[in-house]
Amino acid sequence: MSKTVLVNVVERKNPAKPTEPGKFYASALTTGEKNIEELAEEIESSCTVTSQDIVAVIEALRKRIIIGLQNGEIMRMGNIGYFRLSIGSKGTATKNEFNVGCIKKAKILFTPCSSLKDMLKTLNFELNKGVAAENKTATDTAGSGSTDNGGGTSGGSGDMAGA
Repeated sequence: MSKTVLVNVVERKNPAKPTEPGKFYASALTTGEKNIEELAEEIESSCTVTSQDIVAVIEALRKRIIIGLQNGEIMRMGNIGYFRLSIGSKGTATKNEFNVGCIKKAKILFTPCSSLKDMLKTLNFELNKGVAAENKTATDTAGSGSTDNGGGTSGGSGDMAGA
């Protein structure tokens, strides 16, 4: 089943070339958001588990994901996808020069399962012609000149690192 996603066109400047004019890219228009309690209520209406139990299980899962990632494990979530750590570091000329001080940051990568990736192939796109589209800037919804279709991002609003 295909769905149409509204797209804003936003100008983005290259930070390495600030004097050059920006280029225009697609940015998916978000239509709102759902918090965990709202999702739990929707799930509750289609099964026998209470919304409070759903929220409790998701919170316990979040804590277990954190522990697993801290232990260097890939955390597979079945038909959702998996989480893993990625580390960025400064390069050195030789292996002996490298030490943990060269590590710049760690981040969490999420790779969606094949059914989530396949959903992306069913999307149709339509330019947003509304008034809001004219006021969009490069700080709006995620999107860039990249044609990446998902996976390998750090997530979004999930606070996985802050437990």
